[in-house]
Amino acid sequence: MAERVEVALGVVRGRGAGDGVARVLVSRRREAAVLGGFWEFPGGKVEENESPEACVVRELREELGIEVRPVAALGVIRHDYDHAAVTLRPYLCEWVGGEPEARGVAAWAWVDAGQLDHHRFPPANDGLLEEVRELLG
Repeated sequence: MAERVEVALGVVRGRGAGDGVARVLVSRRREAAVLGGFWEFPGGKVEENESPEACVVRELREELGIEVRPVAALGVIRHDYDHAAVTLRPYLCEWVGGEPEARGVAAWAWVDAGQLDHHRFPPANDGLLEEVRELLG
């Protein structure tokens, strides 16, 4: 039986350099990681006795060195991979401080919500990508 994993994700809103275009922060998984090389909304495993909202704040601080504030829960996603059955709990987040840096990820980028399909995301993210495009695109 595959491991069951609960993951909290941060869909962090940002703005382009004076152009007013809504952008979201994405990160690329390290090649050696599970699903290595894929882009994703940053986040990670929810620890025991940790709320998903607290997990998002912690993970984005650890992986990217930024501070965020979750402002709205998005649709919960359940997906079965060969290695694990995952429950993704995405949160729309406000970026409140720090400049992103690749601390626990291979790379990061601010991406126009309408251009997310130019990045390769894991299959579990298909519905979330559509939700983000509709919300911010």
